[in-house]
Amino acid sequence: FEGAVDNLTIGFNGDAPTTYNFETQAVPEPASMIALGIGGLALLRRRRAKA
Repeated sequence: FEGAVDNLTIGFNGDAPTTYNFETQAVPEPASMIALGIGGLALLRRRRAKA
């Protein structure tokens, strides 16, 4: 699923409209973080084994 909200404009009783800006950040899924963590641990272990 992909979607975007750039601006949201709401007016109350004929007053000047109010604009709200929403910004989102991409959040990596947990499986990706686990894979990166395991890869980092493997690199540390490999470095220690050579020393």
